[in-house]
Amino acid sequence: MNTYPLVSVLMPVYNAEKYLAEAIESILNQTYPHFELLLLNDGSTDASAAIIGRYHDNRLRVMHSPENIGLIAQLNKGLALATGQYIARMDADDISLPNRLEKQVGFMEAHPEVGILGSAINHFKHNKIIYTETFALEHDKIKSFLIFDTPFAHPAVIMRRQVLLANNLSYQPQYQAAEDYKFWLDMLLVTQGANLAEPLLLYRDSGTQVSKQHQSLQVTNAGKIRAEAFQLLSLQLTPEEFNYHNQLWYHPWEPNELFFSQAINWFTYLLEANNKRKLLLPAALGYTLGLLLFRQCLQHAAVGFNAFKIYQSSPLYAYYQPTAAALFKLRWAPFYRHANYYFRYNGSLLKQKLKKLLPLKN
Repeated sequence: MNTYPLVSVLMPVYNAEKYLAEAIESILNQTYPHFELLLLNDGSTDASAAIIGRYHDNRLRVMHSPENIGLIAQLNKGLALATGQYIARMDADDISLPNRLEKQVGFMEAHPEVGILGSAINHFKHNKIIYTETFALEHDKIKSFLIFDTPFAHPAVIMRRQVLLANNLSYQPQYQAAEDYKFWLDMLLVTQGANLAEPLLLYRDSGTQVSKQHQSLQVTNAGKIRAEAFQLLSLQLTPEEFNYHNQLWYHPWEPNELFFSQAINWFTYLLEANNKRKLLLPAALGYTLGLLLFRQCLQHAAVGFNAFKIYQSSPLYAYYQPTAAALFKLRWAPFYRHANYYFRYNGSLLKQKLKKLLPLKN
């Protein structure tokens, strides 16, 4: 095996002048030097082409399209042009951390059974990290998450090109705005997936992401893929059941025991249905469902709603047992929020009273 395998980094570009230079330089400054960066300019009408023209690096391959043909067409063009053993994705407004490729290539070389690898990502805005988004690490847990949504951050993945070639895999135009979700479903049928726990990409929350620009289309096409995932698992849902499952994913949960009881019953049904067929590893599906329930309990913990008791008494607790610190947080979250609100509200009143008693001089 080649000691230093080549990585083809695919970066579609469309009117990305504001952040493009930062994205390009984050790849050119990688600690792993054996890559080609394919810049796929999709008929940009801003200064993107001029910005690309500033760079003179033999690792760059630039393709200018005379007109805008769309993200999916550019991605498939990139897959066809790639020459590397590995193909990595990158968006024109994000930032890859310097050791991203080094860590991902190292993992892939050590795990030949893995065909697709992602990582956690740091969401940031105005140069400030807002939060870290994590994903399931092991293949079985990743696969079980497909009945809800995509188990990878698209701009943070790296893939084995040979897996794509051997199985004739590409992005499907009929799943616009959710093409990555469909791609992962197809890939995970023929290879294993993994995620690194460490964030290796800064994901810019700029408001220009496909998920925000084409939200309705994404929801519709993601629903089609979700239905395919259930069909592959031989879990035949009625339209009413499928609609309820989608609502649990997309809509806010209600902080009352009846709503949570119904949700737990649905998750338990999915567990039991899978246990009969065992198309997903039962422990992995239980972990995924338990994690989702725990997060909802934590988010909706409030005074008068015993989310801690609800979670601990659910059958999903046996599959996903949070750390002692996480359980402590769940137990005391309602009281912390109540106290925090009380002091914030009364603190504001106290400030107003002090201003009246001690008016500030200009």
